[in-house]
Amino acid sequence: MYMTEEKQNTEQLRAQAALLLSQARAQSVDIQRVLSTLGGDNPLKSRLASAAAHVADVANMLAQALGSSTFPLHGADLIALGDIVHSGETSALVTEATTQAVTAATQTAAVTATSADTRREVQSLEHDMFDQKIFDPYLHFSSPADEATFRKRQVEDQKYVHAQLARHTPEGDLNAGGGMIDSMLNADAHGAGDSPEFMPRWNALVDKTMRQHTAMRAAGQSTAEFDSRLMASVRSFLKAKGLSNTEIDQRLAGSANPLDAVKPFLKNDRDSQTLLEKLDQKTEAVGSKYCFQPLPCVGAGATVPTQDAQLGIDFAAVAAKLNASGVPTSDTAGDTPAHGLTIVKPNAKAGQGFGG
Repeated sequence: MYMTEEKQNTEQLRAQAALLLSQARAQSVDIQRVLSTLGGDNPLKSRLASAAAHVADVANMLAQALGSSTFPLHGADLIALGDIVHSGETSALVTEATTQAVTAATQTAAVTATSADTRREVQSLEHDMFDQKIFDPYLHFSSPADEATFRKRQVEDQKYVHAQLARHTPEGDLNAGGGMIDSMLNADAHGAGDSPEFMPRWNALVDKTMRQHTAMRAAGQSTAEFDSRLMASVRSFLKAKGLSNTEIDQRLAGSANPLDAVKPFLKNDRDSQTLLEKLDQKTEAVGSKYCFQPLPCVGAGATVPTQDAQLGIDFAAVAAKLNASGVPTSDTAGDTPAHGLTIVKPNAKAGQGFGG
């Protein structure tokens, strides 16, 4: 009877060991799966690799015990081995690594999508700007040498953009966007901002390029080349606007994004500022009243001619001609001739200003 009970106990331990072996192997699969998603510099990788080794050792021990004719493990042994397989620390590591893997996949998808957007925008703008030369009618130069310098830089930008697009990588697409930003800034400095297409194209390029930049940084991908060239482009643009190195440094130091430093100097922004300045000047000149041509400006103390005086009508001569033609006229506004035509003499105060 004792032998029967011992045999039954051994069979129960074997069953528990078989179940634990199955769980250990499943845990090993999970650990290896998440390990394959981690980069070499991820701190979780070494910790998970250590946990995987311990679980593998447990699985080997259980397999050997189950393969033995006399099962060598006791209940306490299975409890200890089970603690390793079901370790809370290992489960936490697997969960954390799985979350990181999901996040990394999402970030990679964002980089892929934004990179494609940047690439399409660059290719469209590159064709319109370099091949169709849509901004050329608005360009102006101080000298032939100035134009030659501009053209040379455009050619260099075009070569750089082509080379970066040929890489067919997110980094290459981002760099190509930076090359087009440089060309746009250079063109704006020579008058391209007068084109109604300039700001919409600029905004689209900057929006897509910076979205990709953000996605790449979030995914831990390098944007070093883009960042370096963008800073150089912005400095060159601001230098062309007459800013000193100190002023440029101050503007860049106060800008979260280097492109924020160029916003006040883009053509549309300059035009808006110029308009406001002109309106302020006009306000002072005409006594705080805005003027819109072709109507005359009217301000406090201004002399405004009557409409009759502006037309320069010689009423006496007109009246004489009408009378000669048999059309009677009246000397006052209150007289109404039979034919319904009234000629009103100009006000005696014609020429007196509204202000006085």
